[in-house]
Parts: sequence; C-alpha cells; structure tokens
Amino acid sequence: MRRRAFYKLLLAKMWPPCFLASDFDCGNTLKFMAVKVEPCTTNPCQLKKGSRVKFSFVFSADQDTDTATLDSRASILGINIPIPGVETNLCEKIIKCPGQIVTGSFTLRVLNLPFSSSIVRVRIYADRGLTSCFSFPVDLVR
Repeated sequence: MRRRAFYKLLLAKMWPPCFLASDFDCGNTLKFMAVKVEPCTTNPCQLKKGSRVKFSFVFSADQDTDTATLDSRASILGINIPIPGVETNLCEKIIKCPGQIVTGSFTLRVLNLPFSSSIVRVRIYADRGLTSCFSFPVDLVR
C-alpha cells in the first residue's frame, strides 16, 4: 500500500497535469497507479472526433504473466460496446511481459461516433485472469 502511494506521488510529479482515472469494481484487488490521457485537461475528458489520443498507464502487476490482454469498452445508453482500433495484445507492442511495475502507452484515433458522452472502462487480463481495471468519463466534441 505504501509503495503504491509513493508511485502515485512520483507520477503526479512526472506527469503534470495528469488525468487520473477512477477505479471501478471489476473484481480485482489491484488498482491502477496512474492513467494519463493526452490531450485531456478536464473531467470529463473532452476528445475531438477524428483526433488522435494517447493513453499512458502505470500499475503494479499482481502476477507474472506471458500474456496480457486489453479489453476497452464505452458505455453507450447503458450498453458496453468494444472500442474499435485498440490494440488488445499488450505484451506484443505495448508493455514488457512479465514485469512488476508495468508501464505502457498506446495511441488511438477517436472515431466520429453519433454519441457525445460516455464512460470508458478498460480491463487488463493476464494468464490467471483479471489483473486490473480503470474507467473515465469522456465527451466527444466536433
């Protein structure tokens, strides 16, 4: 617990301004230390349709794993829909597996979707199941 607080403080110093996502109950015991969404300086995060968005994250791994899968979804009218264009195989291009402190980032183009507000939920699965998750609100703007 102390170690995670130390990393959160360190990340806040390294990544100002840092958008910290919220933890949500997804059945795991591990929480993300920090998530940064660029460009995002407000809450909810305002993302321009058609623009590119960079997601950076840090968390402490709760297991040694050779695989890590990213599942990202947007809640639209209460239905969780997979976000297209997100690399799902984290170990292949985004993070180093296995690892104790996991850092990674990826870039995604914001699609021109008909909705404007949503909650994005991201889960990471490893060899032994769910390892971590986070969520954040977004507003899609023109």
